[in-house]
Amino acid sequence: MIDKTYKRKIFNRAAISYEKYSGIQDQISQDLLVILGHANINPKNILDLGCGTGKNGLHLQDKFKETTLVNFDLSENMLEEARKKPISSSVVVPNEKPSNLYVCGDMENLPFKDSSFDLVWSSSAIQWSNNLSSVFKHIKRILKRNGLFIFSTFGPGTLKELRMINEVLSDHPKTNHFLDIDNIRDFAIYEGLGYPLLEKKSYRLDYKNVECILADIRGVGATNGNSTRAKGLRGKEFLDTMNQHYKKYKIGELYPATYEVIYGVVWNKADSKQDCNN
Repeated sequence: MIDKTYKRKIFNRAAISYEKYSGIQDQISQDLLVILGHANINPKNILDLGCGTGKNGLHLQDKFKETTLVNFDLSENMLEEARKKPISSSVVVPNEKPSNLYVCGDMENLPFKDSSFDLVWSSSAIQWSNNLSSVFKHIKRILKRNGLFIFSTFGPGTLKELRMINEVLSDHPKTNHFLDIDNIRDFAIYEGLGYPLLEKKSYRLDYKNVECILADIRGVGATNGNSTRAKGLRGKEFLDTMNQHYKKYKIGELYPATYEVIYGVVWNKADSKQDCNN
């Protein structure tokens, strides 16, 4: 289970450094935007679920004209960074105020009315939920009929090198646990979102040492959020040991870090029961 209070604290701390270290998250978002480009949709109301510092919102504003964008995140400081982003003139309706909104909360309990959004976008965020079924249930509820939910999330192969090393060195998990593609598909279908189109892709980042890998993870606030995580700091001796164990994964002189990413597209189709009642 993820300790949400702790994760909010970590994300608040990482808000200032996030964009310096978010290279892989930026790449994933760019790939997700390409996928979105194939969708036949012109949304008037968009929810950026887990918006972070608001970078994706800029791209969504640039793509869709005169739209209302709601930035939603667990971290107050991330939202403050998002507020600093310029609002694209393309989304400003003549004679009206810019239409960006900022909401702090937990994605497992979305505070929006039914059928509020044409598009729910979420990039590298839903892995921080304890109950993905509840998240999907809320997304089903707040999406308009034929609305689109498009997302990316990390799969269980993410940071597999670190995970295998930590399993040897520690009795407590020091990496996050992520759901696989079959679990995600099952949750979406169970909550009535429809059959999702899912794609899995693997990325590899290369570093000069383990410390640089950990700096990237800390910089975006993606450190272990499990409630059973071991307390206390990792000392130099532990890091030296990690570097030694990591050598068997080295590619030349570099230390690889694998990211397994799952992309999803699902249209909110009414189920058969709803169709019969309408």
